[in-house]
Amino acid sequence: MVREFGALVVDAVDCRNGPPSLPSSRKPPDGTPASPLGRIQGAAREAFFDTIDVLMVPSEWEEPAALVVYEAAVRAIPTVVSDRGGLPEAPEASVFRAGEAEDLGRATFALAEPGVLAKRSARLLASHETFLWSGHAARVEGVLAAAAKRT
Repeated sequence: MVREFGALVVDAVDCRNGPPSLPSSRKPPDGTPASPLGRIQGAAREAFFDTIDVLMVPSEWEEPAALVVYEAAVRAIPTVVSDRGGLPEAPEASVFRAGEAEDLGRATFALAEPGVLAKRSARLLASHETFLWSGHAARVEGVLAAAAKRT
């Protein structure tokens, strides 16, 4: 059976002192601070990335190539990802054990520590070129040129 999970919006709030209080405009229909968005494309995808500070990818299966984490990285958005497949390789990711709610909380709250999110975003912004095709192509050309000189 194949199950598809869409993007999940989570307002990072401190729930240790009771349930979160979100503005009604940000609350999903069920009142929780998270809601599935389904597949988003084009202008809607750009609008989505413009509204988040962190992208959470709590996958339960072995993600072979989670491009969404790199889409976030190129926009200087850190991620909270499960330990499945290639997700832990996401730059500036906070990793948790898949299916472990407590570990997900730990990884998420780690980003809420003073200055952590800003530092991770700044490092992503500073390495912006490494995520672009032009940067990748230049690095590959450099390796090929160096290899040609050795032969």
